[in-house]
Order: sequence, then structure tokens, then C-alpha cells
Amino acid sequence: MILNACEHFAIDFLTKQGSEICEDCDVLLQIGSRLPQNYITRNTRLKGMWGPEENSSFLSFQLSRGKSFWMQILLTEECFFISVNGYHFAEYIHRMPYRWLEAVDVLGDVSDIVIDTYHVSEYPIRLPHSMPRLIPHLKEELRDGENLETEWKVLSSLARMSSKKYLYQPSLPLPFYGKLLEDSSLIEGRALRIEGRVRLMPQRFSIAFQKGQEIWPQPTVSFYFSPCFLRSRHDKIVLDQAAHLL
Repeated sequence: MILNACEHFAIDFLTKQGSEICEDCDVLLQIGSRLPQNYITRNTRLKGMWGPEENSSFLSFQLSRGKSFWMQILLTEECFFISVNGYHFAEYIHRMPYRWLEAVDVLGDVSDIVIDTYHVSEYPIRLPHSMPRLIPHLKEELRDGENLETEWKVLSSLARMSSKKYLYQPSLPLPFYGKLLEDSSLIEGRALRIEGRVRLMPQRFSIAFQKGQEIWPQPTVSFYFSPCFLRSRHDKIVLDQAAHLL
């Protein structure tokens, strides 16, 4: 539970050399939550020296004062996987041997702490609000003798019908996990429409058609689309044009 006056808290994964908690002990991974700045840092401390800090994530900030939180940290041979409130948040590649891990320390303005260790077959563990949502298959309809086969439809949470026009409502929260029913899978002749607005000064976004909803083990992905807006001069021109239009 995050206290109402919380400014920050941290979860330290300590090495064998640093299992006796002290100010300079070695830290395999520190997850630092900074509520005034609305971001979560990741870093490593070796022989009293901190490395370069990581703080980026595709997931929006999920922590609030006065509310409980749930984190899952999965240890693999390559990295830590970190999820917050049922959503994958970030990966953190090991900077020292993960077999040195021996202790966990929680610091800061949080209470009612519960820590469990267990084996999992997939990651992340979903909470009710992060479970996949069904994507309906909208069949061909007829209205006033007109064939609506090519008329696009949208999820009811995104739009509603008024005077035969779509009025857009607040968008779906990201990340969005959609699940197709067995009788509405994508086969020849069917299409899936995904529509959205790219934010001003974006970095990237991604869309994956995959088997299953897990992040680990890595799922089978049939199609992956991930434009990056910071890699080339062409991308910078697109950004400048988008800013001009807005």
C-alpha cells in the first residue's frame, strides 16, 4: 500500500556480497518509484557506484498515493521482467551474475508489504482489469437494401452510432490485449482494423499478431509492426509535419 505522503519507494535485489544491508552494498537491481515525477527507475550498484539509470517504458505510470500496487518480477537467464498491476512494464538486462541474488529490501513510504516467491509457466500474471478483451467478429449486415460488407465497424467502447455517424469516445487504455474467438479468427477474406492517433513527439508504438497473451516465454508472432520515430531524418520530417498540423 502506497502511503498518502509517499514521495518515492524502492525495491532492492541484493547480491550475496551485499546481503548484509548497508549503504554501499551491491544491488543487482533497484526498482525506484518516484511519484512526483511519475516514472519508475531501474539501476544497479556495484562497489558503491551506480550505473546508468533506465526509466523509459511503453506503459503509462500505474502507481497512485493511497492505493495498493502489485508488482511481479520474473528472473530469467538474460534479464529481469517487471510487471506493474498485471501489465508488463519493462525488461532489465543483467549487469552482474543473477546467481548472486540473495536478498530483497523494500524501502520508502509503503505499508502492508507482502512478498512471495514462486515458479511460473508464463508471464505476466494477469489481474482482472488486465485480462484480454474479446474482439467481436462483426458479420455482414443489410440495411435499407444496402450491402454493408465494406463498412468498417468499431468496438462499442470506442464509438457509438448517432445520426448514422460514428462519434469517437475516449480511446482504449494501453496496453490493449485483444483476443479473437475461435469462430472469428483472421482467415482469407477477413480484415482487422486498428485506428488511433500518434501522440505529439512520439518514440514508437507496436502491434503484434501472436499466439497467446504472454510476454514470456516469447510467443509465436505472425506479424509485428513497430514504427520508430527517432531513427532517421525522414522520421524527424514526419514529426515536424505532425507538429505543424497540430
